Amino acid sequence: MECISMKSEESAIVMRRVEYGDFDVILTLFSRSKGKFSAIAKNARKSRRRFSGRLELFSVLHPDCSQPKSGGMPVLQEVQLMEPFENLRTDFIRMGYAAYWCEILCLWLEEGAAQPEVYDLLESMLRELHLGKGKPEVLSLLYQLRFLTLSGLAPGLDVCGGCEAPMFDVRAGRIRFDYGRSRILCGTCSPLARIFSMAPGTVKTLCWLQERKDQGAGRMQFSREAALEGLFFLESFISFHMGRDFRSLKYLQSVRRTAGISPEIISFPVCRLKA
Repeated sequence: MECISMKSEESAIVMRRVEYGDFDVILTLFSRSKGKFSAIAKNARKSRRRFSGRLELFSVLHPDCSQPKSGGMPVLQEVQLMEPFENLRTDFIRMGYAAYWCEILCLWLEEGAAQPEVYDLLESMLRELHLGKGKPEVLSLLYQLRFLTLSGLAPGLDVCGGCEAPMFDVRAGRIRFDYGRSRILCGTCSPLARIFSMAPGTVKTLCWLQERKDQGAGRMQFSREAALEGLFFLESFISFHMGRDFRSLKYLQSVRRTAGISPEIISFPVCRLKA
């Protein structure tokens, strides 16, 4: 088995943490040049001196791993904590979004395949979320749209997937989105698969965010209705195309309902999925 050797100056994000046995911890890490990989921290829950407070979820660290001669999972020897991002573990809303973002990548990323642009996206958005520079809902809109673009799964929101009519020419109270074509539909084109309906303002907001590259977009002001409906759309869209019900998303939706910011309770008619 090829040895994973990471330079001390390279950072990695802790995307997943699983307690293993009595004292060990298995981490799923994501680095800029090595991609996603797993490592085991021996006696991490027993030895406070070696790893205390440095292996928490969403932290950015410099790991030093070694490969056992007998093969198997790389062993984490020591770490240097670079960014603890502690606010992501003390606020339920921010923790929910961070966990959801990481779970998407844990499923989508291939083991050992470098994805530098995706790494930069995750690290920068976790920092924005930690610092509270933008509303978590808008940051999540931005994160999901950029991830979908980088992964080649971006939804088509500019023209009709049937007749290619521009979105601004679509005349309807609510704009339909066809999951089968992964595009919006005008009133005369028939769907191939499931349908999701959105207010025109929501579609315009998502189109605008798709075109923006700067982090300042996360601090722009959007209507509550557009932000929440956009979230509901993107979360269901990603689940549909990745064939996965995310556990972290269920937690996040529960926390949002408790906080009174769930798409299910906003004043306009909630968009519906149809078979």
